[in-house]
Amino acid sequence: TEHPTKHLLLFVVRDYDNQTPIEQLTTIITNDLAKLWSSVNKPSQFAESKVEDFFDLATEFLPNKVFRNDDFVAAVGKFREHFYNPE
Repeated sequence: TEHPTKHLLLFVVRDYDNQTPIEQLTTIITNDLAKLWSSVNKPSQFAESKVEDFFDLATEFLPNKVFRNDDFVAAVGKFREHFYNPE
């Protein structure tokens, strides 16, 4: 069955403290979404579908605003630039 155009689900993790590897946090978010998706009632033609069939998933990690304000402001500026000048 053909799926509609995908949309982006973007998760922004603010105040990331470098304690947990980004890859691990991304996996946790992805796994939680997969569990949530499996619990959603879907039309029969999409019963076996995965969240990735409908959405592109992305994560962005921003430094702690209080303890690393300069890094936070720089990261937010870079993140904002992505929306104003996408590549």
